[in-house]
Amino acid sequence: MDSPTVRSSVGELLSFSVDDGLHVSARLALPPAARACYVLAHGAGAGMEHPFMSAVAAGLAERGVATLRYQFPYMERRARRPDPPALDALAERPLLEALLARLGARASVSWLEDADHAFHVPARSGRNDAQVMSTLLESLCKWLEGLP
Repeated sequence: MDSPTVRSSVGELLSFSVDDGLHVSARLALPPAARACYVLAHGAGAGMEHPFMSAVAAGLAERGVATLRYQFPYMERRARRPDPPALDALAERPLLEALLARLGARASVSWLEDADHAFHVPARSGRNDAQVMSTLLESLCKWLEGLP
């Protein structure tokens, strides 16, 4: 991260570079003695400061879990549509796998194969949206319960 700019009750506002000098905003909510940090990305219709995102960050902070929320480049520019894939590569699987390898035992991931950004899966996957959401929630809870 480049530099903190503002500190508030919902976290510290940061800025970091994502590609060729392009900077995006992020907010780090870091409760005392946080036992983990959950990276929380917004959906296409709302930014990192959306009330739902803030509520999730606050709820996790109450439970001793830090959160890092960030803006996608298109939201930073106040554009109405998501960026083409070349700009929104922050969450591409190869980049995440490289980060996971560096973090080792301190990190884990549960891939939801075929799911899109709204956790919708095509019928050919053999699963429905409710099953995928259940898998997502169970995985997150299992991960949180396993934290020291």
